[in-house]
Amino acid sequence: MRLAAAGRYHPSYPVKLARLEEPAPGPDGNGGAPDGDRLLALYRLAYRHKFHPDYGAFGHESPSDWQARVVRLWLATLRAFECRRLGRDLGDWSEYCRASIDKGQSGNVPRNLAITLRDFGAAELVRRPHRARRYPRERLISALPLLLSESGSLLDPCVADALALAPGATWRQAAEAFLAHWQRYA
Repeated sequence: MRLAAAGRYHPSYPVKLARLEEPAPGPDGNGGAPDGDRLLALYRLAYRHKFHPDYGAFGHESPSDWQARVVRLWLATLRAFECRRLGRDLGDWSEYCRASIDKGQSGNVPRNLAITLRDFGAAELVRRPHRARRYPRERLISALPLLLSESGSLLDPCVADALALAPGATWRQAAEAFLAHWQRYA
């Protein structure tokens, strides 16, 4: 996402690595992107293990610590990418979750309404008309940052809205709904 946000994305892993290693403009050498050095270190590690896996090298690591580290870095990267794509700062992930913020998946409105009717029912067209006009993948993109950053805590009402759940739904219900929808719209 960092390379895409900078207009420098390339599908080749070696080219991506080379571009990430190049100094970028900005006071911190990474174009102002948060966690630039950590991103590069993790990308180098992923690159090395993608082509020459050594599963034993991680035997002493805590999977939950790795997951937390990767999630923090991914959320920071998503924020930087979306701020650039939208041309403005995002207040927080609750704001980003709102249906009024385009996630780049809007597509054909009549088709999206038909998909919403088919997959979520007629009531969803009335209950959440703005979301119904967008392709359902936007619901997933909207909810994911909050699901990743608030696991086990009280569920942000916007997540329930995005996933067409009843108010008061739990984080677990939202995660299950997310995964069920992800299989269909990913």
